[in-house]
Amino acid sequence: MGINIQNLMFDFDKPNGFSFKISDLSLVTGQTYVLLGPSGSGKSTFLNLLSGILRPNSGLIEIAGQNLLGVTTAHMDRFRGENIGFIFQTLNLIPWLSAHDNIALALAFAPGRRARLNGAVSDNVNALAQSMQIEEGLLARQAGQLSIGQQQRVAAARALIGAPSVILADEPSSALDAANTKLFFELLIGSLDTTRQTLLVVSHDTRVTNLFDHTLMVDDIIENRGNYE
Repeated sequence: MGINIQNLMFDFDKPNGFSFKISDLSLVTGQTYVLLGPSGSGKSTFLNLLSGILRPNSGLIEIAGQNLLGVTTAHMDRFRGENIGFIFQTLNLIPWLSAHDNIALALAFAPGRRARLNGAVSDNVNALAQSMQIEEGLLARQAGQLSIGQQQRVAAARALIGAPSVILADEPSSALDAANTKLFFELLIGSLDTTRQTLLVVSHDTRVTNLFDHTLMVDDIIENRGNYE
């Protein structure tokens, strides 16, 4: 089912704020997408709309068959936990928890994701850690003791566990050099369940486009874009 957007209108409720329109956009289940554009072009705002952190003024945002417009905050919180894995630019790991517990934390308030696991939570954490090339000995370490590259892989594993329908990533490789950026995305894409998941990454790095099924440009999908002030 992926992501379906129709006549999406959004603006911040303040003078000279940011606003845009997306008339028609569909992202297909099992496909990987990278959205390119410069800083301040609306990429992160778009991800926040898809994840329900921001609400549109009007239009359709449909994820996994659910129209996000008009749902209650409580419903949106539950839906996000079950259906959307988010890799933040700032990673948002809990530094005093172990890498293992940071990954498993995505399941704490998402019984549907937990029910999709094949076996015990620890077995699934270990399998994802192996897929993301997180050494077994690192799982017991506090997240704050890991390198940035290791933390990014932990954040990716947290987003992937329990196979949510959509994985969103906001500039996840911004702190990595070219070689580690390529490796990170290869591991992330290789760890997807392509029978049920869609990946959308926002980036300003044109070097990564060949790793994805589709490349989207901000200027091609976002219309009537205002500016940040």
